[in-house]
Amino acid sequence: MLLFLYQRKDIGFTCELLADKLGQPIEQIKNSIASLQKRQFLECFEVETAEGILATYKVRMNSALLPFLLFAKEMIAPPEYMYLQLIKREKPLL
Repeated sequence: MLLFLYQRKDIGFTCELLADKLGQPIEQIKNSIASLQKRQFLECFEVETAEGILATYKVRMNSALLPFLLFAKEMIAPPEYMYLQLIKREKPLL
């Protein structure tokens, strides 16, 4: 979800689009969006259409926390394969 949001920082989106892209239930997406909106990571813009009011969301311009969280995830995640490899050199490097 964070990757999707950060890639679309200048383009608005709806809950339905996000649920479709992530393959998650719409209620879970609405809860996540409400949580991010409460923490002021997302802004809500209402657009009036022929069918009625449409709520669209956009990442706030000052929310640099999203890429920080992605970076922190990579720092915390343990490597999948960690092994020591020693190569005995027979010839000098230069």
